[in-house]
Amino acid sequence: MLRRFFIPESVAVIGASKHPDKLGFKILKNVVDGGYKGKVYPVNPSAEGDILNLKSYKSISEIPTPPDLAIIVIPARFVPDVAEECGKKGVKGLIVISAGFKEAGEEGKKREEALKEIVKKYGMRMIGPNCLGVIDVVNSLNASFAFDMPPKGKISFITQSGALGTAVLDWAAKEDIGLSKFVSFGNMADVSETDLIADFGEDPETSVILLYMEGVKDGKKFIETARKVALKKPIIMVKSGKSTAGSKAVSSHTGSLAGSDNAYNAALKQSGVIRANSVQELFDYAMAFSCQPVPQGKRVAVVTNAGGPAVMATDAIEAEGLTPAIISEKTKTSLREFLSPAANVHNPVDILGDALADTYGKAMDLVLSEDGVDAVVAILTPQVVTQIPESAEKIADVAHRHKKPVVASFMGGKRIEDGVKVLMKKGIPNYPFPERAVSSIKAMVNYKEWKEKKKGEIQRFDTDRASVEKIIEKIKKSGRKTAGDIEGREILASYGIKTVESFLAKNISECKKYFQKLNCPVVMKLVSPDILHKTEAGGVKVG
Repeated sequence: MLRRFFIPESVAVIGASKHPDKLGFKILKNVVDGGYKGKVYPVNPSAEGDILNLKSYKSISEIPTPPDLAIIVIPARFVPDVAEECGKKGVKGLIVISAGFKEAGEEGKKREEALKEIVKKYGMRMIGPNCLGVIDVVNSLNASFAFDMPPKGKISFITQSGALGTAVLDWAAKEDIGLSKFVSFGNMADVSETDLIADFGEDPETSVILLYMEGVKDGKKFIETARKVALKKPIIMVKSGKSTAGSKAVSSHTGSLAGSDNAYNAALKQSGVIRANSVQELFDYAMAFSCQPVPQGKRVAVVTNAGGPAVMATDAIEAEGLTPAIISEKTKTSLREFLSPAANVHNPVDILGDALADTYGKAMDLVLSEDGVDAVVAILTPQVVTQIPESAEKIADVAHRHKKPVVASFMGGKRIEDGVKVLMKKGIPNYPFPERAVSSIKAMVNYKEWKEKKKGEIQRFDTDRASVEKIIEKIKKSGRKTAGDIEGREILASYGIKTVESFLAKNISECKKYFQKLNCPVVMKLVSPDILHKTEAGGVKVG
């Protein structure tokens, strides 16, 4: 469905410029330098001659054949007219980089609504406005104003924040973390996070889907789509705007409504989406999911050349609700045959600071062969005799012979760099501290448990939606943002949800009448649109 954004046969850059300091120049250069194989058409009404050795056009209508994709990077006030031209030309997809829409106030909101109508009128699809753009590493398309094309991998990243996206792309390049696709969708006036999740769910080049979200466009659709996709591949999400101040910042950033964080937690849990608490956690989990098998259980073993970090890892295992694996007597005996008498053959298996690469390899092989071990954390600290890259090679080679997840924590800085490069190249995720390694295993265990949990069926039943709409409309007209107690009960009743019998008494005489009618202990509660917390105001009396 969204093929036009990732594998277009031709691309037009509307707003392309000859000036290197202009955004239109940088986006065009990214398309060209990224290695895109299709036709590229620079469009600028004031441009003369070639731009980056490509023939330029005064308008989209001058291009000989309709481009599959148009990237629009012009002032917001001109975007609707240009989108109309694209529709008439037969363009299939738009990426609107330009800002100045609903995030910029009432005028921008009207402009965005007009843009949406144009897109709908011509049957186009649109990413944006107010976005960074799109990158497809597999197909060598960099339709964005990010600095670099990230390394190729199996992770696809969807972000509502373009600025965060640029930081993540730069960090991914530095850490050599491979991506398949990257989409910054900004205001999501048309293509939403749910559309992208559904598309990436069918993408053979994507094994893990990551999201940074400030608000969800359609909660019901999101849950239904995410639930289906999560059964096939993990979805990991950072949701910002948890706090009151954060929610306000979200609204001014992309014009989104952040919503209740408790509601998001419940929705993500139901749909199988793994919630990360930070971008760091997001990529910690992604590294594990993208290159390691999901553990079959929660029994975790530690192999280490350092006692302190091993204790930290063991503490983290228990804190995360995982189980320290028990090493069998047979394996302990085998370990003693080549380890120093001072070594610890229980879990954590401490092979001591003088352990060489072969020792790491043998110990890892024995521990991974244990039936009672579901995952292993390999810890290394740089000591005088430590063979760091060689140990990384041994750990990776042994890990690939076993169908169990192995994560590493090579701790240190400059001295462990070469070893970390070996691990990452061979698909063993490395974390600077053991707690992060263990947390990633926990995320994988949670995902497996969710997939295996029996899914309840969503029950459908008749409702009186018209009555609910009238109640909500009445609340809106009164200028309120919350329903009162009586209105809440009426809404529940309209959905067939039973509540305790209640009456609205407007004076003492009515109170007495209803009390006599009920003839049982009652609760009296103040009804006032100005007082939300009745108990604190002394507005609740029991019995």
